[in-house]
Amino acid sequence: MTDKTNLLWGTIVSLTSLLSLLGCTIETKKNDGSSNSDVAVSTPLGSLSVQSTGDARKTGLKLYPGATVKPDNDSDHHSNNADIAVSSPLFGMTLVVQKFETTDSSFPNPTNWIL
Repeated sequence: MTDKTNLLWGTIVSLTSLLSLLGCTIETKKNDGSSNSDVAVSTPLGSLSVQSTGDARKTGLKLYPGATVKPDNDSDHHSNNADIAVSSPLFGMTLVVQKFETTDSSFPNPTNWIL
């Protein structure tokens, strides 16, 4: 009896997975002058978007006066900025990451911070 139940559940899960993959789309967009790409994945169950350009205004936080976005460095092999969004009918989340730099000498040295 349990073999039939396991076979039935296995079939249901397999069919559900297959049907959910039928509506999937994946898009990539290469950013000009950069080795980074933006990616968007859409499925019937939700979507995921990763962009290599963040927007500090999305955080709602005030920036340190005089701070500027730290430019990407080719030796880092990654972007200093990211905008990641996950959405589904049940929930949504956005994560914005950016690195900033300042020439203000009164700004505390982050290496001296105690975490």
